[in-house]
Amino acid sequence: MIACIQTSALNDAERKFRKACVQITLLNKKLNDVQKRYHNACADNLRSFR
Repeated sequence: MIACIQTSALNDAERKFRKACVQITLLNKKLNDVQKRYHNACADNLRSFR
């Protein structure tokens, strides 16, 4: 019985960890996109886009 509960808790933790990893990956992509846009705006001296 205890092993079943521990396995269930481990599976739940692994699922949450994988979801967190996916969220971090998406946030990193969004951050890279924003940084590119910002640097392009700086290079083109477009102050309204910074």
